[in-house]
Parts: sequence; C-alpha cells; structure tokens
Amino acid sequence: MKHFLILLSLFVWVFVPADAQNLSKSVAFLIKGAPADLPKVSTEVTRQIFRQARVNFKAPASLLPRMQRSIVQISLPRYTEGVLQENLPTYASGFLLSAYGRTWVASAYHVMGEAGHTRVVRFRGRDGQEKEVVVKVEVNGTSGWHEPDLSLAPIKPEDIPEGMEPLELGEPDLNAPAYSVGYTTGNYSMNDFLPVQREFTNAEGINLYGPYHINGSTWENPVTGNGQCGSPIVQRIPGTQQWQVVGLHNGHLLDLDNPHLSRGSGVNLSVAVPYLLDAHYNPSVKVPARRLYVRGFQVTSLQDNERVSEITLKRNGQEVWTKNIQKFPHPYSDAHAELAFEDDEVFRGDELVFKIVRRQQIKPNRYIYTKTFIMP
Repeated sequence: MKHFLILLSLFVWVFVPADAQNLSKSVAFLIKGAPADLPKVSTEVTRQIFRQARVNFKAPASLLPRMQRSIVQISLPRYTEGVLQENLPTYASGFLLSAYGRTWVASAYHVMGEAGHTRVVRFRGRDGQEKEVVVKVEVNGTSGWHEPDLSLAPIKPEDIPEGMEPLELGEPDLNAPAYSVGYTTGNYSMNDFLPVQREFTNAEGINLYGPYHINGSTWENPVTGNGQCGSPIVQRIPGTQQWQVVGLHNGHLLDLDNPHLSRGSGVNLSVAVPYLLDAHYNPSVKVPARRLYVRGFQVTSLQDNERVSEITLKRNGQEVWTKNIQKFPHPYSDAHAELAFEDDEVFRGDELVFKIVRRQQIKPNRYIYTKTFIMP
C-alpha cells in the first residue's frame, strides 16, 4: 500500500495540474478498486498513451485504415440562442453500419438514448476535413451490459463525407481474434483513436465477453477508457482482407493490478440488430417475452421493455449480497440468472429478489417492481 501511495504521489506531481479534478463517480467504477480521490489523467498524457498504443498495436495492416473510414465521434448537442455549438467535446464513440438496406450511425443506447433523441456525429472525410451532422435516433434497445444496448440513427447518403464507408454485419467467431477501435470522452481530435485487441471467451445471451486491456493504463497513468462505448468490435472475414462488425463495445472493468483479469462487454450485433429492426419494420409482430430462469426453474417472463436491474440474495431474512446486473462485469443472461451467483453458494430455501425495471411511454416512465423466487 505504501508503494502505491508513493507512486500515486509521484503521478500527481508529474502529470496532474494543480487544479485537476479527481475521477468522477460515474467513471471510477471502470477501474477495479479505484480510490475515490484518484486523479484524472491530462488530455495530453492520454494522447501520448493512445499514440503509443497505436504504435504497439498488433493487427493486420488493413485494420486501422478501414476503421478510420467507419468510426465517428458522438457529441451531445448544445445550443446558444438556438444555434448549435461547433467543436463540441467528444462524448463517446460510434460507427457507420449498413443494415436492412439503410446506413445508420450506431452506438450504445446509453450513449444515444431512445427514439427521437438527437446527437452530433463528427466525421472525417478523405480530404481530412471534419464534418458534423445532427442525427435523430429511430431505433433503440435498452441500457445495461446484458441488454441490447444499441441505438440506431439513420443518416442520409449526402451527409456522409466522401471516403467514409459503413461496416457490414457479421457473426462473431469465438475462435478468431477481434479488435475494437474508438474514442474517449474529452477534447480529442479524430486522430486520437484507441485500438484494443480483443478475444471472445463467452457469447451468453445477447452479449460478448472477453479480456479487455488498455495498454498504458496503469496506476501511474489510470486511463479509464470512458467514451469507448459505441466502438465497433470487428473481425476479418475468413480468407479475405475484408472486415465485418460483429459487436459494439458497451462496457468494461479494468483491473490495473492484474491486467489479464480486465474484462470487456460487447453487444452481439448479429443478434441485437435483427431483434430491434425486425420489430421496428414489423410493428404488428409482437416481440416475444423473455423467460427468466434460475437453474432451469422459471421465475417470470420479461417483456421487451423490461430488464433485470439487481438481484439480491436473502437467507433467513437477512441480505447476503446484492448484484447490480446493469454493470455486472461477467457473463449473464436472463435464461441463466444463476450466472450472477459466480462462486457464491446458494441453498434451498434462499430467497432471490429480482429488481425489474420497465421502460414505458406513460408516467412514471420507469416503473420498478420486484419478483421473489425461493430456491427449491
């Protein structure tokens, strides 16, 4: 601990300006065991780390040029006297996607929001000139690492700069390497992208899981990677130099003491895109309910606008633990809720209390209820 404090003090003195702020609570959870007063890394140091990460990045030579033709920066729109501000800070990442005969700007639902919400999309065309376009979300999923955390905003062909090219959908291959490329939150140029080598160890439910490590992110330089959400996860089409998008990065947990234990989560787009667009283009076809199971026993059914938010284990009336499923950094699916137990023992007679959130158009827009299940 003393060694850590010495390193942290050195980091503060060397890298962080006197008026620098600490990590906000909203991003501190991205680093396992991060103390509340862990300082932010300056923009310039982050740029240097990303630059070195690109230099050391081991991937086929065709990858990064292809990704630069597809990735975009997402910003939150801000207006001054009714006029949209320019050069807004980057909020998160996104990319151009070709699906169902249209071109979309794709990003995470927790980045883009629901249908009707607008976002500013920043491109860079073949001539190097940047262009900003306001897009409106048309299709959205729900928030959470284990949900279709995806929003899609259509974009007109004339609004896409020459040189930009959408990615085509593909199915993930758990035996092949994968890569994600995106941006982070802050005042970064379109050259300040971060590539991350990926692999898939699990494809449970609608999500993809596997190791995720930001090279250069250490306790001395704790880069959280906030803003990577919405980055495309791609794999090469076997036997070709062509790339296809198989996932969308929607969360990670960095373990700086044990980088090999850092984990990332991605939306399986081969499942999520049809799930959302089939319902969007065929509104008369009702999206089937999802059944919530624990070790093969059905707990309840979840509608498409419902998700499990928390699971609490009670024993003899006393709470043993509560897991926040929205940010649970391990494989989970509603069909196998026992995955949330991890290595914790659960016995006959234990109570499992599922906190369920329903998103709806009428007020309250978020209706929360619980369902209790007694382990048989």
